Amino acid sequence: NEQSVLRVSPYPNNVIEMLNLDELTKDSGRVSEDEFFRMKVALSLNGNTLYVINQTSETPATVKAWDISSGMFKAERNDFEFSSAFENFILVPLREGILLKTSRNTLALWNCELSECIRSWTDLYISKVIPISDERVACNARRKVIIVDTTQEGIVSTINLHGNFIAC
Repeated sequence: NEQSVLRVSPYPNNVIEMLNLDELTKDSGRVSEDEFFRMKVALSLNGNTLYVINQTSETPATVKAWDISSGMFKAERNDFEFSSAFENFILVPLREGILLKTSRNTLALWNCELSECIRSWTDLYISKVIPISDERVACNARRKVIIVDTTQEGIVSTINLHGNFIAC
């Protein structure tokens, strides 16, 4: 609406923040963390579903799914097992659904309707995920890169790393 302002922080966190304009002007332009609405957005690979993960200071992180053609709300999940910096939440669309980081050390692949966890991988302690195909992702995990095949194979490769993981 006309009372909201979007602020985009593309580097290094790729965060979109929605600020209430009235709250911005009340305190001479200073905004506290409580006034933020943070959001990450992803589109399913087939283009049929829009996924949004959002969080405010008063609500836990929630992933919601909308049907693109009808605009109808499909489902939501907010059962993350950790509260962390918003930038650490992972939302990656893949062939079978959407990949989410659901706890400090767990990645979970959920179906497109967010109604069923198809597969999960634990003990990964990852900080970043980059899709490398519609079924594989590269995960930055404590001085190594783990290649995960999200179909039946699971972890297919681990590469020790002594630097920064940028792209794949």
